[in-house]
Amino acid sequence: MVQYKKPITYLIVGLAVCLNILLLDRLVLPRKFVPAIVEETMMLEYEHESRYGGHSRTFIGEMYFTDLGQTFSLERGNIDTPFVEVEETFLFHNITGVKTINEDYSEGLISGFNGLKLYFLGILALSLNICAGLLLGYKKANENILWNSILFNGFLLFVLSVLYIYVS
Repeated sequence: MVQYKKPITYLIVGLAVCLNILLLDRLVLPRKFVPAIVEETMMLEYEHESRYGGHSRTFIGEMYFTDLGQTFSLERGNIDTPFVEVEETFLFHNITGVKTINEDYSEGLISGFNGLKLYFLGILALSLNICAGLLLGYKKANENILWNSILFNGFLLFVLSVLYIYVS
């Protein structure tokens, strides 16, 4: 396993750089405010079977589609007006806020890298940075460091991808 130290180090450093750029875009760089018109709304529901044989639906939120091709989901929907102002990041155009004239819906945003997904993204970036520092700092990294780096970061990446797929 130690013979694969160099490609594993390159992979971890590359992932760390990508996630650091994503977090820099999300948390540090200025944001753009874009006026948009909501054209379509779709309810997000989760259907599950009860143990008595019936089906039950749970309301998760609403997904909104704008005239500019933007898509965002709100936990507790019901935007009362079609005219919204969308706050998006500078580089990747990730939606970080939605406002109308009367109300700010930014806290209930569940799509993109918001909420729980943002925390897992930060933990994964921190872990990748620590692992990259360990792998680049130690000339003789043993198998334990490599396996811990692969498995822990792989688990966090799995959790983040499941959250992104099923919650967005």
